[in-house]
Amino acid sequence: MAIKAYDATTDAELDALIEEGRRAPKTAVALGAKYLADTDQVAVTFDNGFEIRVPRSYFRQLKDASVEQMSQVEVVDGEGLSWPEFDLDYFVPNILDGFGVSDRPALAAYPAGVRDALSRRSVV
Repeated sequence: MAIKAYDATTDAELDALIEEGRRAPKTAVALGAKYLADTDQVAVTFDNGFEIRVPRSYFRQLKDASVEQMSQVEVVDGEGLSWPEFDLDYFVPNILDGFGVSDRPALAAYPAGVRDALSRRSVV
């Protein structure tokens, strides 16, 4: 069915979509992260009160990083862990999906220009 210029979303349809969004499960937002040298883990705290601890071995590109370098972890936009010194980012939802993430599993889904830009930056 072709959409015509005069076709518009009704108020009832918009209200239904808004209500659907309210009922949808909310994704936890990462609020903070810190490196725990005594256990060799990165602790990530979330807005829902949960905390996860990720073993350093998960962050393969950081295996030779010093304690000071590991401690420079930052949370970006509530969904990323970043080590700016290494130009390295990890996507928190991928970490939560089960600790089995490859280096660039989704790059092929992006258009070539975006894929090229992302491949110049380490994004996991």
